[in-house]
Amino acid sequence: MPAKRGAMAVTDRNPLRARTSLAQQALRILHGARTVARASSHLPFNRLYRTGNEEVCIRRTLEAGWTAGNGPQNVRCQALLLALTHGCRAMLTHSCTGALEMAALLARVGPGDEVIMPSFTFASTAVAFALRGAMPVFVDIDPQTLNIDPSLAADAITPRTKALVPVHYAGVGCDMDRLTRIAREHDLILIEDAAQGIGASIHGRALGTLGDLGTLSFHETKTVSCGEGGALLLNDPRWIERAEYLHEKGTNRLSFRRGEVDQYTWMDLGSSFLMSDFTAALLADQLEHVAEIIDARRAIWDAYHAAFLEPGSGPAADIEQTSRPCLRKERCNARTRPCHRVEVAVHLKAILYRTGDIHSARVSRSPLG
Repeated sequence: MPAKRGAMAVTDRNPLRARTSLAQQALRILHGARTVARASSHLPFNRLYRTGNEEVCIRRTLEAGWTAGNGPQNVRCQALLLALTHGCRAMLTHSCTGALEMAALLARVGPGDEVIMPSFTFASTAVAFALRGAMPVFVDIDPQTLNIDPSLAADAITPRTKALVPVHYAGVGCDMDRLTRIAREHDLILIEDAAQGIGASIHGRALGTLGDLGTLSFHETKTVSCGEGGALLLNDPRWIERAEYLHEKGTNRLSFRRGEVDQYTWMDLGSSFLMSDFTAALLADQLEHVAEIIDARRAIWDAYHAAFLEPGSGPAADIEQTSRPCLRKERCNARTRPCHRVEVAVHLKAILYRTGDIHSARVSRSPLG
């Protein structure tokens, strides 16, 4: 049967060759008329969107003479992020993991504190808080959204709970209205892990700007990428002064650069969370093309979706629905909706239970026993 208009035609009956054909056509959408590598049996998980300006960005940064963090390219990136998210302040970091670690420091979590988060997330969400000695408390997800279930999050609150960390999985927004009410009712700090959420919004508000703090990722697998990178979004001015200290290794170096003090010194805890200006230059170029990048990715998704749904035109019959990880091991074979990526529930990872490795984690009771 011929493919629908706008869809990618797949006529090869061999599933592996058919998938490769789809991937090659997807890359042509992503890269336009550029040459696409010869088909192989290996399908890459992702390909970086190339604007064609990358070498120019690096050369200009070299010529400017500032390659470390908090330079002109960082300032440019922060302005682009604020224009995109309409947030209060954006601070670039070497990774989203680093942004989460900064959020944990800002929240002042420590031994004896509990931090509620979904089990269905990447390890960084838990590790950032475990590093401060806090206990990650895992709750299950809504099978329709793959995001944290607000009712289960509320049930997991104890007098030791300090923060609530929703994860906008795959860029699908959590139920932030309910989660915000829960956080305010129990005086919890609301920290959004919006690693996959650049360009997405809820009720016109960008993901990462609805809580007290938000984090973004610019890892090579993300929609907008600079290889490795992240950002911390500060959604209230009260966080800014201390965040500047944490960002610059615990010093007031930014205050010194602004002429507010005659020398800079150690003020607080902190680390080297900065993004280099080389990396920021690449990121700024990506951010200036964010609409174009999202349109290209949407075209690829539409093409795959149409091809897999077209009877007899693709390898749809060979694709099984993936099982979502859940809080009970014996329930992990339960089929739900197809998922774009296979994750292992964080609470099932053995690292959490090795004595002395990181702080123990608590798994909130599931409503199914």
